[in-house]
Amino acid sequence: MGADDILDAQRDAGQGGRITLGDASIGLGRLRESAFGKEARDYGLPAPKGIALIGIPGTGKSLTAKMVANLWQLPLLRLDIGALFGGLVGQSEENCRQALQITETVSPCVLWIDEIEKGMSTGDNDGGTSMRVLGTMLSWMQEKSRPVFVVATANDVERLPPELLRKGRFDEVFFLDLPTEEERLEIFEVHVKKRRRDPAAYDLDGVQRVGNPNMRYDHVSLGLRARQRITSNMWFGFDVERTERTDQYVGYNDYTRDSFGAEFHWNIGDRFDLEASGVYRLYDYPNAFAFHNPAAARKTQESLDANFEASYRFTRNLSVFAEVRHREVVSNDIRVQYDRTGYALGVRWEQ
Repeated sequence: MGADDILDAQRDAGQGGRITLGDASIGLGRLRESAFGKEARDYGLPAPKGIALIGIPGTGKSLTAKMVANLWQLPLLRLDIGALFGGLVGQSEENCRQALQITETVSPCVLWIDEIEKGMSTGDNDGGTSMRVLGTMLSWMQEKSRPVFVVATANDVERLPPELLRKGRFDEVFFLDLPTEEERLEIFEVHVKKRRRDPAAYDLDGVQRVGNPNMRYDHVSLGLRARQRITSNMWFGFDVERTERTDQYVGYNDYTRDSFGAEFHWNIGDRFDLEASGVYRLYDYPNAFAFHNPAAARKTQESLDANFEASYRFTRNLSVFAEVRHREVVSNDIRVQYDRTGYALGVRWEQ
């Protein structure tokens, strides 16, 4: 494996939109744009070394690394720490040196070391390879003279060696926790705006429901029902219906529902009865999005209800029955998706 396979050079093109990070952080980033410039060197300022971002997955560590490169208008190099290790003796150390040489050639740049703990653990089962790679990396970070800003991300701080995070190795070490309630609201607003929708039209924080308890839903249904008797003891039928639901609250739960149903009845003699029915419903939500992935697509939902019942009549009032009911709901909204099957066996008394 060559060094070109180890380093994936990429420039963050972005989407042209403003990243909501707060005026303070944006201002600080703008001030540090010129840290690698000639004016800073002439003034005697030391070049920035880098930052370490530690936190659970999904808290924006990788996004922060891309944001730094985009904010400073510098190339972003991603170092796959696991790809450094080879099967031959000395190959891992050589790959590490080649990767660092390419980084210095591209400088000034931002070096993003993703999930650094996977290659910097201090295990003794690899013949000391990881320790030698760690020593090479630490020596370079301490002695590098080229303007390379290191952004290291890690998920498990317990697997990191203490010498990697000692004072002076990085400018700062940050812990990224789960977003607060206000930050989650900002994240929702970003995703809603990406779908070209107005965040004010959605109850993102739940206060609209508290402040406006009066709700109104209008339903308009138009359908067709038909029944056909085959014999004196057997008949079938079908139903077609369209329902338009208008939510006068915020419009999130507006939908159009198309229903298609069928049923079959058969009386065998005077005692035995069979009934079977099914209904398929298709929902179209023009304003709702999938709960767990709002940036993916609009909310979709389909449902199927099926029922089968057989009964045997002993007398005019007494009968036994067996029934099977099945309901299945398919949706990209995880809150409503499920399937359920029920079985019933009982005695029925009718006056």
